[in-house]
Amino acid sequence: MAKTKLVTPKKKQVFGSRGELVDFMAQAGWQPEGEGTNSNTKEFGNGFRDTSTGAWIIVHSESAADGVRVTDIKTF
Repeated sequence: MAKTKLVTPKKKQVFGSRGELVDFMAQAGWQPEGEGTNSNTKEFGNGFRDTSTGAWIIVHSESAADGVRVTDIKTF
């Protein structure tokens, strides 16, 4: 059985709220795993896991005038 790569947001993509970002990821098949701020960089990130492959992803975002903007995506 071939593994499917789950959809991720694009850098600079804007969501109306962090909740919308989490909903987008959940609808794409990612399991939300928590959120937090990196104490060194002050970046805020939401963690997600692909339960079928075990892959992890952190989506960093910042406040924007029209919601939250994705600033970086790190996979593990």
